[in-house]
Amino acid sequence: MKSMWFLIICVMFSLLVQLSTLQADIVAAATQGKCTCMDWTNPSAADTVQSDIRLRTRESDNTNYKSWLQFDLNAIYTANPGLKGNIVIATLTFTGTADNTQPKLYMVNGLNDAADMEDWDPDTLTWNNAPGNNIIDANLDPAVTTANLYTGTIQPGDGTTDTCTSSDLVSFLNTDTDGIVTFIMTPGWTTYFYNAGSIHPPVLTFSLPDYSVYFVAPDGNDTTGDGSIDYPFATIPKAVSMALPSDTIYLCGGIHYYSDTITISTSGTSAYPLTMQAYLDETVILDFSGQGYESKKKGIKIDGSYWHFKNFTVQYTDDTAIYVSGSYNTLERLIARQNGDTGIHLTVDAAYNLVLNCDSYLNYDPEEFGEDADGFGAKGPTGGGASIGLGNVFRGCRSWNNSDDGFDFWWAGNGVLVENCWAFRNGDNVWGDPNFTGNANGFKLGQGGGEHILIGCVAYDHTSKGFDLNRSTADATGVTLYNCTGLNNSISNFTFLNPTTGAVHVLRNNISYAGTVNIGSLIDDTYNSWNGFTVTSADFISLDETGIDGPRGPNGELPKLGFLRLAADSSMINSGTDVGRPFVGSAPELGAFERAELTGDCEPDGDIDWADLACLIYNWLDTDCGYCSGADLDNDNNVNAIDFAALAENWMQ
Repeated sequence: MKSMWFLIICVMFSLLVQLSTLQADIVAAATQGKCTCMDWTNPSAADTVQSDIRLRTRESDNTNYKSWLQFDLNAIYTANPGLKGNIVIATLTFTGTADNTQPKLYMVNGLNDAADMEDWDPDTLTWNNAPGNNIIDANLDPAVTTANLYTGTIQPGDGTTDTCTSSDLVSFLNTDTDGIVTFIMTPGWTTYFYNAGSIHPPVLTFSLPDYSVYFVAPDGNDTTGDGSIDYPFATIPKAVSMALPSDTIYLCGGIHYYSDTITISTSGTSAYPLTMQAYLDETVILDFSGQGYESKKKGIKIDGSYWHFKNFTVQYTDDTAIYVSGSYNTLERLIARQNGDTGIHLTVDAAYNLVLNCDSYLNYDPEEFGEDADGFGAKGPTGGGASIGLGNVFRGCRSWNNSDDGFDFWWAGNGVLVENCWAFRNGDNVWGDPNFTGNANGFKLGQGGGEHILIGCVAYDHTSKGFDLNRSTADATGVTLYNCTGLNNSISNFTFLNPTTGAVHVLRNNISYAGTVNIGSLIDDTYNSWNGFTVTSADFISLDETGIDGPRGPNGELPKLGFLRLAADSSMINSGTDVGRPFVGSAPELGAFERAELTGDCEPDGDIDWADLACLIYNWLDTDCGYCSGADLDNDNNVNAIDFAALAENWMQ
């Protein structure tokens, strides 16, 4: 524990940094940066209160003061790896002035990170351009602000303090992505606070229970290393053996070679999960080529719970790359490639795991001639007797060129939610195996039960089936498919035969093109492309798959392509039924891509770029334009300045 004198000195310099293997109690404290205060009585000009030593909130019949204050936390996050997104306790402290002659109520609100309004200038800010402000009345804009992070009271007298601590404040800070946070003080009564120009500025303090940061590097040493960034460990098992709940293990860039399975049995807790991720944006590859052929060794075996694994690659295992039996884990931005069995496999007892924005490709099991290596699996033993757990989710994942199926839920027993996932070209014999037996399906929904839900998924270019019920024995609720698209799957795009149980399988808003459907008479299927639509190539912006296996976006999101997105004049736009997904217009689109996802795509080609700006200018107020439906970004049947604002807001998103 650092001494009290050291803490005082660090706070005076606006930053407390304790970056050592063990960090405890106060992790970092930052003093407020830019600030301003504005009054409703003079909305067109910047208020001059920011030059005063005070901020204020006030509400009366003829005035309304709000204060904006901002913290830049990036230096703190850089000095404290693992803090960002993992804050447990946050305290915002305000100091009152002599103007407060009686207890005064105030409220703290936050400017949402997604609003992209952090770059405000206190010298030019006005009531009319202040981020999150409703210029018509005294309220905040609920679309871009988080209200009621804290409601507090400043006691009478100069130098009295109030500390804001709440779970909402912690949640607000943990969802921040750019390290810049803006708080908006709204009136409870006339309240005065010291600001950054005073000796008592607002201070934002982060506290955590004891936690450790460990580094693992290819050139590390398990014997002489201490796990610090200068003296890292050599292996993940060594770091895992040291880790306790809330600890973080950073994997340094390079190829980490292993000849045995990495078994992770340690668990975090719901409040203090464990983390293992690539350090910064370094490229990390875990290479298991040393296991040897027919060793049947897995890559990473996750028996523990409450882990967050992020941003690394697992390759060349002899068996499954990542095998999960634990629960409440997040697997994010992982790549499983060229392994000897399924890339990522949730097995018996695995529950409430999230597989997010992961890729799995070129996995192949030569011992079984390709029949077992799926991209992603949620599978139990054949014949039942044991099941995966409840609550597992695959979201934003891609599976391609695996020797068996893209996603396989064989004998899962419990349902899996699959959202916005793509499967393509699985089951192609790219290995030249003369005895190849890969099944070649996109999404195989498995025998043995499981009330699976698939939403917004794509199955493309398989020699067997795109979406296959596969003799599912789900219970009464059955399997549900909403807004999925099947293209060019040789046997069928959708195969849903009549159930042998009392299950009710539901299909809504799906598209089949360049392939057949095989739908039993007992299947509940309406509002799909085969229910009265004639689908042609003209219904799509593009049928060019280029980029489907290309780089993801900066946050791991799937690439935005024109591929399979509906053209502006397709009859399948606004022709679906409401299944609970966001949509614009009178009804949802059919297929995996709602046009609302690409607001600003004026041309349209599935991307937002200079061509969209040119399109919008060309159609400016032109009531006879051919592309008005694409240029009318806010859907008000007019192309005007508001559409330019919508384009700017979504530029390159």
